[in-house]
Amino acid sequence: MMEYRNARYVTEEWIDCEINHPEFGWIPYTLDPADTDMTIDNNVLLAAMASAGDVAAYVPPTQAE
Repeated sequence: MMEYRNARYVTEEWIDCEINHPEFGWIPYTLDPADTDMTIDNNVLLAAMASAGDVAAYVPPTQAE
């Protein structure tokens, strides 16, 4: 299972998080479910997040932002 932390939706589909990369350690990562590059297996990462249920919800920007 892929290790991640600090996961939160930044759009209704994209998730920002940090992943524990085997070579570089903890690195920032944006998970886009539509991304077809399999360098990082997004399906495995999404499954881990769904199983844990710990991704912070998307909060749209306010009008002022």
